[in-house]
Amino acid sequence: MKVAINATFNPGGGAITQLVNIVRYFSSEDNRVKLVIYVTKRMLGLLKAEGLPLDQYDIVVCRIPGISVIMRIIWEQLVFPFLLIPKQIDVLFCPGNIAPLFSPGRRVQWIGTIGPFYKDFCRHFSVAERIKLFCNKHLMIGSASRANAVIFESHFTKDLFVTRYGIKEEKAHVIQIGKDSFFYADSGKASCSNPIIAKKSEAPFILCVSHLYPYKNIMRLLQAYSIALETSGIRVKLLIAGSRDYASYNKQIVDTIDQLSLRDSVYFLGSVEKRNLRYLYEKCLFLAFPSPFENFAYTLVEAMSCGVPIACSNTTAMPETCKNAALYFDPRDSLDMAKRFETLMTDGAVRLSLSEKARSRAEELPDYSEVTQKTLDIMSNLA
Repeated sequence: MKVAINATFNPGGGAITQLVNIVRYFSSEDNRVKLVIYVTKRMLGLLKAEGLPLDQYDIVVCRIPGISVIMRIIWEQLVFPFLLIPKQIDVLFCPGNIAPLFSPGRRVQWIGTIGPFYKDFCRHFSVAERIKLFCNKHLMIGSASRANAVIFESHFTKDLFVTRYGIKEEKAHVIQIGKDSFFYADSGKASCSNPIIAKKSEAPFILCVSHLYPYKNIMRLLQAYSIALETSGIRVKLLIAGSRDYASYNKQIVDTIDQLSLRDSVYFLGSVEKRNLRYLYEKCLFLAFPSPFENFAYTLVEAMSCGVPIACSNTTAMPETCKNAALYFDPRDSLDMAKRFETLMTDGAVRLSLSEKARSRAEELPDYSEVTQKTLDIMSNLA
């Protein structure tokens, strides 16, 4: 079976981890599978950095989709299908949410986001960005309706597409994203290579792992944290790991920190490499996850694999992700969020119980070898 992977999209968050692991296991799971991987120059660099044996695959570097999102969409819909013809592809795998509306062979589309389907998500962006989100939403729906199989990361998202957008039940599949073995191997033995992070994490701290995008609900996180400090009387730091890409939003965050007098309590670590992130998971008091919009959050899976107690939103697919391994709060209610924080700050028995439940829940989830085999099974049935 000859499989083409459209890896010309820009991966965010844990999407690169997912892509790397699926590519890594594809050939090892079934040596009859021949891979052709279409990448941008940037994506090629990311795959090389992850140590993938790229010489085993047919790699096609494409310049046009790396220019801009609009150029990628035009290329994907109008040019890419013709590039596939001479390759004689059996199955085209599109893990970047959108697939060509027309292409040779069978198409398997992976849906990894739900943000564009929520007005409260879109309102945080500029008019130009909202137009892009609107186009993405309808391309996702249109290409999913024409794909031969659509893979969703949660039953929540599958039900959304089936009930609201008419995707046929028989071609909709749920594969919950895999555990990254890096986060559950050698538990308790993580070390830190960054002296700044090591210094900041010496005292007890709450951890938030989130890129500082406007929809991630960081303002309410800060408000809830401030309330919990006051009501509990316990001084713990808040460490936030994630990139800071929006200047205006960053200013709002800094202003909020000043208004709440939290300058000596809240620390931004920026993007953190995996080794140091695992160290933070294992050292933190608990993970605070205030995002209201998630499909099947990679961060929560990583944290559960490390046995981290979790306080997270009760919206979208979060309850399906963590089940009983988290304390849930209304992400629109700072007081409700603060109550959960206070419980985890003051009650060691609750933290211990949630830590045990987190490891048990992580064990229920597939690893990437299993995810890849399930994906291959779908493709084999189509081919």
